[in-house]
Amino acid sequence: TRIEMECKEFLPEVYDTWSLIDKLSTNTINFREIYDLYKYERSENKQRHYFDQLKNLDDTIYKLSYTIHQRIQSLENFVQPMLNEYQRNRSREQESNNYVPAYIRIAENQLNSLKSSFKRIIIKHNLNSIDYQNDLKQSIENSKNN
Repeated sequence: TRIEMECKEFLPEVYDTWSLIDKLSTNTINFREIYDLYKYERSENKQRHYFDQLKNLDDTIYKLSYTIHQRIQSLENFVQPMLNEYQRNRSREQESNNYVPAYIRIAENQLNSLKSSFKRIIIKHNLNSIDYQNDLKQSIENSKNN
């Protein structure tokens, strides 16, 4: 039952981390939309405005990513002893029963879902960011040549 109680403390942390992942996803979508506006804008003033927004969003995305990464590591550290204890007890009992208690499945599934969602968002943002950085380099080179 100690494991069940620890799992109840785990779930609010998971919920908070999902909220941060939602914010990260929203910010990466906004980054891409503003980047598209920036890329096709011809007015230098508007381009500068979009560029400032992109810098702010990129900074926010970095901070959110760092926070989420720390939280996931913290959740892993919190859950791992629980999972290890369950595995030790299970191997001692040498059950042929394949039943895994719900709280163990929930903990494992939530942690895996958090990690895979975070990874997917970061990979997508990194691709967007590479396009943005390449365009900036090209823009700087073009301005030097003119």
